[in-house]
Amino acid sequence: MQNVPDHARSATFVCALVLLEHDLDPMPTIATGSWHGEILREPRGSGGFGYDPLFFVPGRNCTAAELPEGVKNTLSHRAQATKLLFEQLRTNGQLPRSRATAST
Repeated sequence: MQNVPDHARSATFVCALVLLEHDLDPMPTIATGSWHGEILREPRGSGGFGYDPLFFVPGRNCTAAELPEGVKNTLSHRAQATKLLFEQLRTNGQLPRSRATAST
């Protein structure tokens, strides 16, 4: 990406989770999450792994590697997909509703 101009350095992390109840499950539960950002020219930060030091999160004005772990774990593509999967399982009656959800 050395010659890629700054305006063309967008990136998206994508996570797809698929829950099969058995190998012939005709209706698997599928949840996806995506996290949009930009690829920097130089790494920043020491947290995370892989591309995290190069993945700039515009809404936070830092890289994924500079985010506190708890914040990253709410913003990431994996967190989004996991949250959606659990929401779908609750909606389908496959998981009990949390006490907070049940009381509202």
